[in-house]
Amino acid sequence: MHFAARVLLKILRVELRVSRPIPQDHFIFANHQGWFDFVVLSALSPVRFIAKREVSAIPVIGRAATCVKTLFVDRGVPIDKQVKLKQDILTSKHPIACFPEGTTNAKVGKLKLGVLNFVEGIEKPAIAVFLRFDPQAPILFVGDEPLGQSISKLFGFRGKICVDITWIYLDLEKGKYSEQTSLFFKSVEKSTSEF
Repeated sequence: MHFAARVLLKILRVELRVSRPIPQDHFIFANHQGWFDFVVLSALSPVRFIAKREVSAIPVIGRAATCVKTLFVDRGVPIDKQVKLKQDILTSKHPIACFPEGTTNAKVGKLKLGVLNFVEGIEKPAIAVFLRFDPQAPILFVGDEPLGQSISKLFGFRGKICVDITWIYLDLEKGKYSEQTSLFFKSVEKSTSEF
C-alpha cells in the first residue's frame, strides 16, 4: 500500500510538505477530514490502520481495508478484552494509525477516547499528526457526497494539491494522549484559520 499510495499521489500531483520526518515506531493519531487521509498517511509510511469493525462491511472500502491488514476494533467489547488486537499492535512491524475523531470532519471534532485510552494502557510511544489540505483541493470532508463522486472530482482536478503535515510527540508524563492530541489539533486549526 505504501508504494501504491506514493504512485497515486504522483499521478494526482499531490505534494506532501512534512514539517520533519515521521518516526516509524510510534502510534499515529491523525485528524480526519476525508477518505484521502488514508492515502496520505500510507504514502508517508507503511502504516497499519485501526478502524471500527463496521468499516469491514462497507463495500469496496471494507475490502480494501482488509487487504491492507487494518486492525478492526469491536466497539461493543471492552478494549481490555480485545487480546488479539493488543497482540497485533504489540507485534506489528509498522506504525499503527487511527483517527481519534472517529469520523470525517471538516473541523476538529471531539476525540473518541476508546482507542487513545487503549494505547495509553500499552505505553507505546505516540505522535499526533495534523493533515492540512489545500482549501481548493477536492479532497476535504465531503459530507453526504458519494465516494464515487468525490473520486471523480479528485481525478478531474487539474491543479497541484498541497498537503501540509505537522506533528508532535505525545508524552504520557505530560498527561493523557487524548488531552494532548485535542489541544494540538485545536491549536493547529486555529493558527491556520487566521491566514
